[in-house]
Amino acid sequence: MCKKKGCTYSECKASAGIHDGPTFGSGELDSNGYWEFPCYKCARSFEAANPGVEAWPFEKKEIQELLLGVRLLLLQTDVPHVNQEEILDVLGQIELLIKKENDNGL
Repeated sequence: MCKKKGCTYSECKASAGIHDGPTFGSGELDSNGYWEFPCYKCARSFEAANPGVEAWPFEKKEIQELLLGVRLLLLQTDVPHVNQEEILDVLGQIELLIKKENDNGL
């Protein structure tokens, strides 16, 4: 068990990844130092205690930026047989789930 944890999961551990930073999670550890089941809560807790050090799993900003790009592309594209309103609704639901996970420290 990792001594500097942000979560209460007893199987959560820390390692070093090839990105020259710490990694947090559980399950199998691959040859690059990344866990089968990443722990966002421990990574964010470590970053808060160690400003300037980026821990894996990385923040979900990249996913949010990708969703924004998909939303913009969809609005600029006229694709037949695609209900843009339904897709935009699904993207909105995904964004809310990501926000909820980030707010909960997952």
